[in-house]
Amino acid sequence: MPKEGKKFSFGYLVTLILLLLLVAGAVLLLIPSWRELRKRQQEEAEKTRIRNSLQSKRNEQMRDINDLRTSRDATEKVSREKFNQVGKDEIVIKYTVPDQEQGK
Repeated sequence: MPKEGKKFSFGYLVTLILLLLLVAGAVLLLIPSWRELRKRQQEEAEKTRIRNSLQSKRNEQMRDINDLRTSRDATEKVSREKFNQVGKDEIVIKYTVPDQEQGK
């Protein structure tokens, strides 16, 4: 009487091994592509971060330009700070920090 349990034939075992080798080969071929994709995604994220930073800086500069065009106080602030201009009867006092104290 034949056994009633499951039998694995030699052909089935070879097919299973070939299928596993095929899957392993496909994975090995896809790993470099996956790494390249991750690298490009990281580069894109860095470029996006830089672009957002530059856009923020640009927006701030545009606000400053608009303030200089429309606000007398902003114009006065720039002329006092950058060009050392003073009004009538004003005295400018400048304080400089010695080099050895700047590092502290």
